[in-house]
Amino acid sequence: MDQNRKKKLSLVCILFAVVLGIGVLVYNNVHQTPYLHDTQTSERLGASPLRKWKSFSSLFNHFSILFPVEPTVTSYAIPLPETEDNLVCQKYRAKREGEVYSVAHTALLEDWTKFAPPFILKQALRLMQKQHDHMTLLGSGLTTFKGFPALDYRYHSAHREIAGTFVLVENVLYQVEVGYPTRAKRRAMESFQPFLDSFTIFSEDRKEISL
Repeated sequence: MDQNRKKKLSLVCILFAVVLGIGVLVYNNVHQTPYLHDTQTSERLGASPLRKWKSFSSLFNHFSILFPVEPTVTSYAIPLPETEDNLVCQKYRAKREGEVYSVAHTALLEDWTKFAPPFILKQALRLMQKQHDHMTLLGSGLTTFKGFPALDYRYHSAHREIAGTFVLVENVLYQVEVGYPTRAKRRAMESFQPFLDSFTIFSEDRKEISL
């Protein structure tokens, strides 16, 4: 098997693990300091559905976003095939009356960045479909988010739906998502776009990054 094919298979394996959230659980708790947060309400949003949400920042992972409440942070390590290394992934989740708002991210190996962003994003979606095989993919499409390659998707079942976006920033794959009961669809969808729009990626000196 040639090296390029091996790398593609490795990437598929890792994306599979990232999307399904498998691996060795390192911790699952609410972080109080100093990993997060700004604890500032979003009054600047005016009439937005998120006007009373709080701004949280992950200084180490270079992003900020608005959450309805302080999120729990799950961290897990994924063993890399044919190596002794692990890939660390993290997911931030906040619940509101049956709705679950989340941001997940992982840093891909530098070698994988030679693959075109559409390939990486489509692989992430394809492997996510295996996780949600009990749900119907209503639609998906390549797009951009603040200039970065992205892919929108939406799933549906009899009682629950998921809407989200994968965003690829250099070698980091982010996933911004909301899951909600179908009865709460209207409120969740009114909140999701402002939730996604509030997602900001910044550099080490806290300056917002966009393309």
